[in-house]
Parts: sequence; structure tokens; C-alpha cells
Amino acid sequence: MRALGVDFAPLNIPLKRRMQTLAVLFCAFLFFLNVVWGAALFAYLLFFTPFYYVPLLYTIWMAYDFKTPKRGGRPNGWVRRWLVWKYARDYYPVSLVKTGELDPNRNYIFGYHPHGISCVGAFLNFGTDATGFSELYPGITTLLLTLNINVHCPLSRELCLLYGEYRVNSSISPECRHPYSGSIRH
Repeated sequence: MRALGVDFAPLNIPLKRRMQTLAVLFCAFLFFLNVVWGAALFAYLLFFTPFYYVPLLYTIWMAYDFKTPKRGGRPNGWVRRWLVWKYARDYYPVSLVKTGELDPNRNYIFGYHPHGISCVGAFLNFGTDATGFSELYPGITTLLLTLNINVHCPLSRELCLLYGEYRVNSSISPECRHPYSGSIRH
């Protein structure tokens, strides 16, 4: 189908594939544009609307809640189980292959390489439950490490905390001494 000089996807593309594409666009918005849009919305509310108090209150909240990213955020199982992650998994496709057992009473560090700017495979496997990690390795909690800027930008920060992401700094040794056993850092 062609309209206004733009070739659109054929109408016979299955709904499932369209949903997968929308899921990937949603992920792109969350990962790449959220930092930009969050900062832009913050500035717009602060300087150009009568709702200037919202970003001011949020700034106070961020200052009060400053140490939470160093403690692994506020992981939310509901967010990790969103259906959108399964559609994104099927788009690429991303899969998790279990090649051995992991003792749920120990902590682990996984390296993911090559990671690039967008760690979609790592995020879908270990930041969400899209590939069934919790069923393959019961009793083990996965937590991702992220750039400091991601946990200091408005809106992006809250999403990172919901995924249970830690901020990366020069040493992750405090994160490795997590009081709970069966944790994995990426």
C-alpha cells in the first residue's frame, strides 16, 4: 500500500507480527527516547507550565531516594512479566538455553558480550521474564547493571528501579555482597 509517497506494510501481515513490531517500538521508546522525553517533559513542566511544582517535588523525591539505585531499585514482578516483553522476544527472536544447573543458594555474576548500546538480549533474558528464566532457574533473582545516567534522568530512573537495575560505578562489590542468596548481576 502506498500513500503520500510512503510504502506502508502490506495489509496481509499477520496481527501477531504487527504486535511484535509494536513491542519493539515500545522497547525502543523505553530504552532510547525515555531519557530524552523524560528530560524534555521535566524541563517543559518546570519552565513553561503552571505545573512547575511537579518537577520540583520530583527533584526532592530523587534527592530523598538517592541511594535506591545503589540498592537494586524496587524490582516489580508485574513489570517484568508484561506481555510486551514476550512479543519483543518473538520479534528478534531471543531465547534462553539452559545448559546447566545453578545453585539458588549462591550469588553469580554473568557477563554479556557483545552488549553494544542496546542490550536487548540481556534485557529480555535477565531483566524480564520473557524467556522463562524464573521457571528454568527457580529461586534465583536476576538484576541488571546500568549506566549512572539512566538512574538520574526523570522517568527513566523509575523504570530502571522497577526492573531492579543497579547503577554501575567503579566498583560493584557492594552489589555482590547482596544479603539475599541466589542473585545474579549482569
